[in-house]
Amino acid sequence: GPDGDRRPVKGPIADLDRIKWRGRKVTIVLDPNIRNNPQVQAARWELTRELRRRGAVVHWWNWPKDAPADINGIDDLIGFWGPETVLERWVECERLAPTSFGEIERIFEVLDEDRFRLSLPAALIDLELDRLKWSGGELHGELIVRCGLPGIRSADGVVAAARLNVSSLTARKSFAKELAERAPSKEIDWPLLLEELAQRTLAHQRSSIEAVWLDDAAIPSEEDLTIELRGFRLLRRHANLIFAPGGASKSYLSLWFAAQIADQGLPVLYLDSEADLETHRLRKSLLFGNQRHRILYHRMTRPLSEEIDGIRRLITDKSIGFVILDSVSCAADGPLEESGTAQRLYQALRRIRCGSLLLAHTQKNADPKDRSAFGSGFWGYLARAVWSLDRLDQESDSFIVKLRLTKTNFLPQGEVRCFRFTFEQDRTIIEPVSPASVPEAAVELPLVERLALALRRGARTPADLAEELDAKVETISRTARRYRDTRFVILDGRKIGLRTYLEQEG
Repeated sequence: GPDGDRRPVKGPIADLDRIKWRGRKVTIVLDPNIRNNPQVQAARWELTRELRRRGAVVHWWNWPKDAPADINGIDDLIGFWGPETVLERWVECERLAPTSFGEIERIFEVLDEDRFRLSLPAALIDLELDRLKWSGGELHGELIVRCGLPGIRSADGVVAAARLNVSSLTARKSFAKELAERAPSKEIDWPLLLEELAQRTLAHQRSSIEAVWLDDAAIPSEEDLTIELRGFRLLRRHANLIFAPGGASKSYLSLWFAAQIADQGLPVLYLDSEADLETHRLRKSLLFGNQRHRILYHRMTRPLSEEIDGIRRLITDKSIGFVILDSVSCAADGPLEESGTAQRLYQALRRIRCGSLLLAHTQKNADPKDRSAFGSGFWGYLARAVWSLDRLDQESDSFIVKLRLTKTNFLPQGEVRCFRFTFEQDRTIIEPVSPASVPEAAVELPLVERLALALRRGARTPADLAEELDAKVETISRTARRYRDTRFVILDGRKIGLRTYLEQEG
């Protein structure tokens, strides 16, 4: 203003009228952030349009790729390289400015396996296809079109958003016509942009099948395959399932597992479809006080198959390394007794590309030996490790839970692990205990573990051990021979001894 105060002004400044533009060569040189800042790119385009309207011959100066990263403007570059070098490089960096949006740079990006974007940064235009799925040989998805140009009708920058049959030319033409009506501009060729997005997306979808020569893949170590949680192991990259009757504290234990996993540098996403945020926050404070863990909580309100797209975005954005689903009964999209229900949930889990722990219910009065996850057998078939959890007593302030490995593809069959819960007034303690010290668990240990436990009292004959352990004499002898280099020794008189104890005595 006349008094030096700032006033909002729209459009070209009046000083531009003082210059004769017709036929004048103009080179627009902006700061290096022109390369990755859409707002700056759009500003250059608007200035180009205005100067060309006035008759100027407009050029753009593009920053050389070898310019130092800490240079903030052309004056800095001149000071760093010297005026002679900058002038020598000037011609190679100067280009005639494009005359329409059809000539400006378009960027096609694969954001995810079902998410693609075509953008024109200089025009602040984005066309994004999301949640893509094949159905009946055709590709369908959600198309969101954004445009930040002045005068374009939009809602928070979104011109239009709707489902689109990407494979249908008729559907693409209809959508482009709608865009032209909502965002009319002689410079924007909506049919061409939509066609380019569709064709590049379809080409990528058809050629993006992943396959690796098996012999070229790295051989994973045990650490690559499993997560060690104070004696209890979960598969790092596959689906783990724990099933238990109601009231067995599986949710409480899974929250404790989540903290142990997070302590190993793997942020955890806890998907809860049964309780609420307040319940889990209270439990965590009782377990760990003010100690912080990277556990991200999400309360599910729909089946996993319907929420999986948003969950996958969350996993990517937050760098999640492991997911806990509590529980499958509420996260399933159909009757638990139907195999298709389990198959759809596991298919959704495979799309998150990280390990998971699923909690499931079982019939409360079922025989523990015959117990399985409630519903179709596919709940257990499709998990790579399945644990049965039992609460061994009903004391309110302290009890032990037993986990028995009932199915595995990678872990030793028949593993048994125990944890003690202790509830105090202002805290809850969960700690592992040796299954050998829990009678109900000791009888379910693998024979080699029970044999080692029996031999702590001294060396004994196979016949004595077979009678105590309810096993065949030959089975006892064969087990001792199999582990003779690591755990047992065969003594004179065919007695079997525990190697650790005998070595200590010697």
